[in-house]
Amino acid sequence: EKTDHTSYTDFMEDRLKIAVLAASDAWEGCKDFAHSFLSFETVMGTLRSTSCPHDPQSSEYQEDPCCDLTLAHTECCSPRNYAFPLLTAVDLDSQQVELSCASVTCATRLLQD
Repeated sequence: EKTDHTSYTDFMEDRLKIAVLAASDAWEGCKDFAHSFLSFETVMGTLRSTSCPHDPQSSEYQEDPCCDLTLAHTECCSPRNYAFPLLTAVDLDSQQVELSCASVTCATRLLQD
């Protein structure tokens, strides 16, 4: 169902509904079932951000204007690239889809997207 949010409250209510669904056993079961048809590998992703990557107790945290708000008043917090591991689907087990799904074409299309 597509919703046109007319207010911040409407948006937040829909966000809460999604969070509740994503935490449900039904969602986890569905996700696990879909993942059983896929092969995954870990690749390195990159994110450009001004977020703080350091532990608050570290010296790096205290020297970084993106972390320490007192430094942010006198120094610039520049966006930087962060590398992180990213789990990516790389292959579809077509034989397993054929054995498990009533509509192979529909399931394949959904899993490849």
